Amino acid sequence: RSFITVTAAILALCYKHRMKHIQQVLTCPAENASSGTDEDRHLQQLTRTQEFRRHLLADVCAKYQPGIIQRRVSQQQVSRVYVEDRSRLLYCEVPKAGCSNWKRVLMVLGGSATSIRDIPHDAAHYSNHLRRLESYDHASIAERLRSYTKVLFIREPFERLVSAFRDKFESPNSYYHPVFGRPIISRYRTNVT
Repeated sequence: RSFITVTAAILALCYKHRMKHIQQVLTCPAENASSGTDEDRHLQQLTRTQEFRRHLLADVCAKYQPGIIQRRVSQQQVSRVYVEDRSRLLYCEVPKAGCSNWKRVLMVLGGSATSIRDIPHDAAHYSNHLRRLESYDHASIAERLRSYTKVLFIREPFERLVSAFRDKFESPNSYYHPVFGRPIISRYRTNVT
């Protein structure tokens, strides 16, 4: 459920052994609507949801960012975008939406590792194996934005919030507790130790 917005292509990869059936359901929804299984109906609903989201995204982008393709993109605007040149892929990181695993996938695609299981959490986040789009010059940024496949994965906002809380505050953490935890507690409680 957390990744309900994953595209049909990614979903198809997850159900690789049933690719042929999924393709049939996605391409012929009218034929399968009345006699389909629960999975067929789920896939049809997912397809409709994805189509709605694509239209919504296009409408919002057109409304708030008209002509953005023609404008120069600043490095700050692409500071959370990672580049995998070998696969011609741009990944826009959304914290607490699977970004650790997607960074591992990029590292494997780029040849830095052979398996995502071999990459520790800190290596995915703090190593120099991944290049950010902001590190390129303006012409290279524009070319990659124009020609590379771009992906973004989201997660239900409250799930992200709970995940962040559990990850950063539930267990002892030498950075987040003193830097963020104490100020939050002192704002709502007097005589904090």
